[in-house]
Amino acid sequence: NASGFKLRTQSLTSVVVGGIALAAADDDPGAEAAENTSFTLADDETAAMKAPDGPADRLLLYFNQSLRGLAPGATVDFRGVVIGAVKSIGIEFDKTGRDFRMPVLIEVYPDRLRRASNDAAPAESSADQRKRIQFLIGKGLRAQLRTGNLLTGQMYVALDFFPKAPAAKLVAGKADDLVELPTLPNGLDELQTQVSEIVAKINKVPFEQLSTDLRTTLATLNGTLASTEQLVKKLHTDTAPEITSAIQDLRTTLATANATLGSAGRTLSDDAPLQQDLRQTLREVNRAAASVKVLTDYLEQHPESLLRGKPEDKK
Repeated sequence: NASGFKLRTQSLTSVVVGGIALAAADDDPGAEAAENTSFTLADDETAAMKAPDGPADRLLLYFNQSLRGLAPGATVDFRGVVIGAVKSIGIEFDKTGRDFRMPVLIEVYPDRLRRASNDAAPAESSADQRKRIQFLIGKGLRAQLRTGNLLTGQMYVALDFFPKAPAAKLVAGKADDLVELPTLPNGLDELQTQVSEIVAKINKVPFEQLSTDLRTTLATLNGTLASTEQLVKKLHTDTAPEITSAIQDLRTTLATANATLGSAGRTLSDDAPLQQDLRQTLREVNRAAASVKVLTDYLEQHPESLLRGKPEDKK
């Protein structure tokens, strides 16, 4: 079972022939049994020697996972303390959800969870039992399948409180004394499910298309880089000298313009030779104009002089 392998037998004759072993607990030998006393036949010595369990709570669990490794008789524990056992395992079709569900019937003995006092638990009705279980469910009580033995793969049912578990309500079973306790998936099963979902998503990724697109992108990038490199080289070899020559010509032109402006400035200054020559020429022109005016006045007064010439001066 989930606790491991254990073998303890009676004599070889008892094993071959068969028989029933009777024994008394070491700490409670009890009184001598009277004639015609009835004894409860236990499955094994451990079950026969344990203290009475009192009334049991019958709980119905539904799991949506494989029940491989879980068998009737598997333990039901609460934080490591065995408080019950699995009674039966089945399978049923849910018409509402149109799916198969795996019902597991367990019996839990509340008296195994000892109270602070050793007083016996008072008898309670089915309604009180449901209120108690509903209160525990509200606190996060859930059932979960766990692995008890990694070597054999045996499973057991663990009851524990999960404060962050989704809210759930008590569901009454078909029988009056049967209630349904919510369950949670096993952590390993959740991990397996998550891994399966991740693998499914990875399988949907079009790696071949991405690889082709990546190759195309890399080829385009390589072409762009090559073109850029050629452009840079061309700019360095062709355009740069032209720009340098243009700048040099511009500098020469500016120097010539500056020289021309300087010459013009010197030419237009008052003490420049050109200005002096211009003034002398203007004076000569003025004198010539005056002479022409005198000649014009004379011709107006003596027009015959054009035919005869100028008369000689009388002595």
